[in-house]
Amino acid sequence: MVVPHVHFHLIPRPGLTPELRNRSFTMFGRGQRTELDDEEAVVLARKLRDELRKEIARLEGGKL
Repeated sequence: MVVPHVHFHLIPRPGLTPELRNRSFTMFGRGQRTELDDEEAVVLARKLRDELRKEIARLEGGKL
């Protein structure tokens, strides 16, 4: 069965501190990453939901 759907991979970027500003970041398992613990995941998910809610409201206000 095929179910039409869409999903996204959100890859957080480290903060751009002066020492990281000119460094390249590798994705999809080819670079280093740290594990995200459950508490960090809850905080990150909450922030993503909040920002998505704001963006949806903005788009709906513009009647796209």
